Amino acid sequence: MGLRDFQTKSTDTPEDRFYSHLKTKSDRTQDIYTKHIEELCKSSQFNAGINEIVELHREDIEKGDGDTCKKAFIAWQKWAMSDQRKVIKRVGRDFVEVTQPLSFYTSQGYAKALNCAFLSNKLSPIKFDKYPKNNPKAKDLITIDQIRETVKRAPNLKARAILLTLKDSGLRISDICLLRAEDFLGAKNLKDPLGREFRTWNIESVKTGAVSNVVLGYESVQAIFYTLDGRTEGRIFKVNANNLSKRIRGYTAFMKKNGVHLSAHSFRKTYVTRMLNSGISEIAIKMLVGKTVPRDMETYALIQSELLPNYAKVYDKALALDVSVGIEAVKEAQIEQSETIALLNRKIADQEALMQELRRAVLSIAKEGIINPTMYTEEEAKGLRVMEEALEKRKTQ
Repeated sequence: MGLRDFQTKSTDTPEDRFYSHLKTKSDRTQDIYTKHIEELCKSSQFNAGINEIVELHREDIEKGDGDTCKKAFIAWQKWAMSDQRKVIKRVGRDFVEVTQPLSFYTSQGYAKALNCAFLSNKLSPIKFDKYPKNNPKAKDLITIDQIRETVKRAPNLKARAILLTLKDSGLRISDICLLRAEDFLGAKNLKDPLGREFRTWNIESVKTGAVSNVVLGYESVQAIFYTLDGRTEGRIFKVNANNLSKRIRGYTAFMKKNGVHLSAHSFRKTYVTRMLNSGISEIAIKMLVGKTVPRDMETYALIQSELLPNYAKVYDKALALDVSVGIEAVKEAQIEQSETIALLNRKIADQEALMQELRRAVLSIAKEGIINPTMYTEEEAKGLRVMEEALEKRKTQ
């Protein structure tokens, strides 16, 4: 028996492999998955340890027709979402038993913990329903018209800025919460021909650890300036992810009566969809929303350098709420601005030429006291005579 066989036989149990796999995840995820799996093991629906649950799932896979663990989890989920779930909580100085049913989405975290135990033992995970059958549209795409209406109903400037930032960036709410004022104020900026400002800077995505290129359109940039109100440091929005997620559901709750169920993630899905439809490449979108991308440095640097200009080009078509300003309006404004600049340059050149003539005339008066009337108009000559008289008075004093 080799060393590898000895180690596997003596210490490598399904439970050991599960906890060893957990060490590759964040401390917070380790704590959550550990608590979730312990609660499942102690429940009456499972009533078994991790080793027994994993082996039972392995037998089901070998048989090809068993789904014992799936049935047990669905039964537990139904119980956990009912008023039968009791937990011990501290109230003042005492610990009391209170009723605390789980939401469907919270119960999905337990499914992830269970599947983590299976995956760490090289077993295929259980496929659960992503959303409740009575709520198949739990995360619809949000349209531009719906975003516009939601922004109009926003209770304050901060809420408006949050909604516009979600729309313009496509970031996860965990990343939105960590955006900082000093990064925003020091970000690279670009102004289009209408003088509208776009900004970009890099952050590290909380979920993936990948570099996310934050790019904001002029609507969210303006709203953030109002929100900061002169503040130059600290988090822009000062809100945590759980609180923000609840706020977004509250801001969009008015659409539930029409059967539309939205969340903060709806903004992200809409952003990705509209940017793809506007011709932005898939790898560029991944860089914008904080997904992991291959780091071929030459390609990566080239795409990154073009993110802000390309974003500004498609912004009016893809994301802007002010639909009255379109691409044609931008082109017309650019032509008009060029003509205005050329006219101003000609006027400046004429003024500079006139100033040079006046300087030469003043020097001539100072030296010789002579005005050549053929060189100037009547008004210019009159002005020069006034200068000459002033100089004569100064000499006699």
